This record gives sequence, structure tokens and C-alpha cells, in this order.
Amino acid sequence: MRAGPRPIESQAWAGTLGMGFVLLALAALVAVPVMTQRRLVPYREAAERYDEGRTLVTRVQFALARQMSLLQGALLARDTAISRKYGEALDLERSAYPQLTSLDAPLSDSASAALRRLQALSAE
Repeated sequence: MRAGPRPIESQAWAGTLGMGFVLLALAALVAVPVMTQRRLVPYREAAERYDEGRTLVTRVQFALARQMSLLQGALLARDTAISRKYGEALDLERSAYPQLTSLDAPLSDSASAALRRLQALSAE
């Protein structure tokens, strides 16, 4: 007669397999986030540079909108205080361009050309 597998040995094997799976899952829970964080570091740095650029572009847009409204007010009222505020808005716009060009963020050729055009128009 043939003897079947012993119940104690099969239970020990199942327990060992289960414990191995649990240890593997715990190791994955530690290793996967660490590896993911390492891979995301360059993307986070790039996002920070782009955020700086977005902030500067928003400042230029605000300065341009303010200039247009002050210019309209200056033409209608012919007030020197409005002209002074227009000059301040123009200075705010002009101060943002050197900061934009000094960012490390790579700009496409068309974006670089547009930035140079805006800076040239602001200088006129």
C-alpha cells in the first residue's frame, strides 16, 4: 500500500510558502515607494523650474493688463499720477524679462523668439 503525504509536512510547506509570500510583499511595500521617489526627483525639479516661469509670466500678464488700463485712464483724464503708475507697471514688466531668460527651463525656439520679441517691444 502506498503511503500518502504526511499532513504535518504538507502543513509546514504551506506555512513556509505563505511566510515567504508575506515577506516578499513587505519587501515590495518598502522598496517600491523608494524606487518611485528616486525616479520622480528629476521631474519634481523640472516642475519647480516651470512653476517659477509660470509665476513670472503671470506677473508680465498682470503688468501688461495694468498698463493698458492705466494708459486708457491717462489718455482720458490726462493725470500725471496715472502716468507715474503706468511707468511703475512698465518697470514691473521689464524686470520680469531678465528673470525669465535666466531660468534653467529649456524653452522651445518659438517660445524663446516670443520672449525676445516681448522684451524688445517693452524696451521701445
